[in-house]
Amino acid sequence: MTSTAPELAPSPGWGNSATPQPRQPSAAPGLGLSAADTSNEEQLLLRALLATDEDLTPQRVVELTAALPGVAACAFIHNDKVIGHSSGKSGEARQFANQAAELARSLRGLAPLIGIDGAETFTLNTDNRLITFCFPSQGALGVLHDREPTLGLRDKLTLLARQMARMIG
Repeated sequence: MTSTAPELAPSPGWGNSATPQPRQPSAAPGLGLSAADTSNEEQLLLRALLATDEDLTPQRVVELTAALPGVAACAFIHNDKVIGHSSGKSGEARQFANQAAELARSLRGLAPLIGIDGAETFTLNTDNRLITFCFPSQGALGVLHDREPTLGLRDKLTLLARQMARMIG
């Protein structure tokens, strides 16, 4: 059985990771007040989870997720397209994006066989690898950890995966 490497280039409509631009808050010049833009709930939650004020593209979300403490690499898979990024901490992290689509397919197939069919997020721990995959309604978010996940990281990854699915869906 042969498999081909997933496409790593951003898909049209997914946006590039060109220089991130902070949002421009609306301001009342004389008072020094600014109002937060809460009109786009998807962006609002993503910015809160990733501690940024940028307008986020899927590529940028993956980059910022890969930079979270405890994360060595991150990939979002949708329709056999992969947006991947590693923090450059190891060769294994750089390879993760190339393996993420196949890992996601394998884990989706394994879940019902081991009785975790309804799980949205799960972490697989082997002797030398710790990975977390989240399977929202569309796509999959995969993370290679460089150490034990920090408190709340799995929950954060689940929410990020859900928002990414909405963003591309």
